[in-house]
Amino acid sequence: MFQKIILSALLLWSFQPAPKSIYDFVIPGMDGEKIQAATKGKKLLVIIVSANTQNISRLKMIDSLQGKEPGRFKALAMPVLYLEQPGALGDFRKLMNQVKPGFAVSRPVSSVNNDEDQNKLLQWLTHKDQNLHFEQNVQDGQMFLVNEFGVLFATMGANTPPHAIKKLLDIQTKF
Repeated sequence: MFQKIILSALLLWSFQPAPKSIYDFVIPGMDGEKIQAATKGKKLLVIIVSANTQNISRLKMIDSLQGKEPGRFKALAMPVLYLEQPGALGDFRKLMNQVKPGFAVSRPVSSVNNDEDQNKLLQWLTHKDQNLHFEQNVQDGQMFLVNEFGVLFATMGANTPPHAIKKLLDIQTKF
């Protein structure tokens, strides 16, 4: 009897959908283009940004890092609109015009955490049952680093210094 229960549990577990891969995400860009979230064999750095002007220096720093070592990693800015920021979309467009990053910028997404309406890539980045490592809410300036194999292996806060970001980008992961 016990063996039947174990076998039944294993069969049920085997039919659970596997977490979606980071490579499966195609998201709309700021101007309506389609952006492949990640590229196999290349790290992905996702930066969560609001229309806050404090993000200008952070975005320029990421753009500079990517420009110095092209092809090493892909950067993706995800603008997050907070409900308490009327006019934030226009402010974000102004911010992007000031920065003019050489990396992809997604269409603005909702900052609602742990909500089924949340952007699917943000869900993957912030839910442990999907990314298999981290469970957290979205914060302005937060960064997520996905390794060359599609594994989320680091999250960083808004105050992470450039040398620490570079050090994480230098890590060669084996999984």
